[in-house]
Amino acid sequence: MKIGIFIQAYLPKIGGAQLSTHCLANSLIKLGHDVIIFTENSLANDCKEKNWIFDYKLVGIEIPRNFLRKISSRIWKNKISRLLNNAVLEHKLDIIQIVNAWPWLCFEKKNLKFHIPIILRAVGDDIQKNEQLDYGILRNPDIAELIISGYKEITYSIANSKTTEEEYLNIGLPKNRIRVITPGVSNNL
Repeated sequence: MKIGIFIQAYLPKIGGAQLSTHCLANSLIKLGHDVIIFTENSLANDCKEKNWIFDYKLVGIEIPRNFLRKISSRIWKNKISRLLNNAVLEHKLDIIQIVNAWPWLCFEKKNLKFHIPIILRAVGDDIQKNEQLDYGILRNPDIAELIISGYKEITYSIANSKTTEEEYLNIGLPKNRIRVITPGVSNNL
């Protein structure tokens, strides 16, 4: 199976999402799948400049800048949809895995020219919000509107905890489209 993983902030930035995505890609390759990770163009170029070699393909994409979203959310959504379309069609993907909702979940389903499963793994500030802690991108009503419409269009959501599952339910995802998969630890890395 050809799997496209979409993540905005990837290596060489180091964090939980980046490391778990890298490990997920390597595990999928060991199972015989072909994996491509799509991320910010500048980050893919940074990895190339560092001569980092991966078993998966790393593809840079020029994600539209926030000023465009502020000018027109419709144009923003169309650009995200076009990026997904181009990636799926050019690389003949069988499935999309989105890691963190922003910005990839801001697509227009009616503008997608493919019919493959879209799986989301949202954790942290892209699904949770806390006003007291000044935490969560969903506190911005414009971004929340863009993302929540995308949540309703995905095939399945992966929750890393019961708390994340509750957040999915709070935004209206049906329980039968949510799978709880807690992070595992491998000593064989």
